[in-house]
Amino acid sequence: GAGFSIGIVGVKFEGYFAVTSATVQGGSELRIWADVGVASFDGGFGYDVIVYLEPRFHFDAEMRLWVKVSLLGFHLGARIEGMLAGPGEWHAAGSATVDLGFFGEHSIDFDERWGSATDTPVATEPVEARLALEIGKRENWSAQLPQPNDAFVTLAKVEGGVDVMAHPRSPLTWRQKYIPLDATLKRLGTKRPAGPNRFRAPALNLPGGGEGFPTAAVKDHFAAAQFFDVTEQDRLQGPSFESYDAGVTVAVDSFDVGPMAVESFDYEEKNLSSDDDSVVSMLHLGLMVDSAWMYAFGAAARSELRERLQPKVSAKVAVAPAGYQVTERTTAKAVIAATTYSSAKANAAGLGGHDFQVAEAFEALI
Repeated sequence: GAGFSIGIVGVKFEGYFAVTSATVQGGSELRIWADVGVASFDGGFGYDVIVYLEPRFHFDAEMRLWVKVSLLGFHLGARIEGMLAGPGEWHAAGSATVDLGFFGEHSIDFDERWGSATDTPVATEPVEARLALEIGKRENWSAQLPQPNDAFVTLAKVEGGVDVMAHPRSPLTWRQKYIPLDATLKRLGTKRPAGPNRFRAPALNLPGGGEGFPTAAVKDHFAAAQFFDVTEQDRLQGPSFESYDAGVTVAVDSFDVGPMAVESFDYEEKNLSSDDDSVVSMLHLGLMVDSAWMYAFGAAARSELRERLQPKVSAKVAVAPAGYQVTERTTAKAVIAATTYSSAKANAAGLGGHDFQVAEAFEALI
């Protein structure tokens, strides 16, 4: 909105536009007024429109127009209001009022309905076929290099390759943003799932019928209202995004090595010290002094790399995502723990009644 006033004259404008998973909304209002004591003016125009996309296409539109003039205590004014809803079963209503001051107010009203409501076919989407395309997308796959001490081998760079190249010891990750995995889907935005509506992460198998590798789930954030039936209250109070399974990481700890190369090493012994064990030779003294000095003041001791290899703080700090608890509404006592808001709501609903609520973990009494 915006507006300004210079004392006797003012203008104000307000507007809004919103999109939810099931509606599109918009509206605005413009008001102008002036007051010079013996005369005043107030007028404006406004409208509100909401378009429902589910369960059928439907809209409601309202408008208003008003003007009021006052001069030396004599008032004149008019106001028109109306609404229109449709399509299918149409509904139109409105009123017009005229204020003639000393001659009173006069109004005209109307309210008409015609037609019949028709169900809008719900669009569907084959999730299984679309998810299969997500598995085949090159950009959904990634591989990281292993730690230097775990690599064992170094691979040469492959020029002109278009496939994902993974080191035998590197984690291989598949991640998609299409749907949350391991969750029962109720919707896909304004569409409904066609066929299966619950999917787990795919298994990775070797060509030729090899056994599946051990996997770990990969998390990502999804807007729950785009995939599940969520009440308007939960849309306002719940988090906009929640963490769900989005893919899988394959990391193999076991490996096979080739045949060991056996080699015999020959050496000779030579005693440079005295044959008398009670005598400390100059060689021993020199090695002791030189070694101690090198440890304390040598190039390795003075190198900056030594500080990097031995950081003062070895532990890393990480922020864990907020958890949720189903609590008693009157005592805030924790009943059931949950990782996501949606699962906590489902647990609270399963307990029945209105004696339970969802709260963040730090708000619950353990």
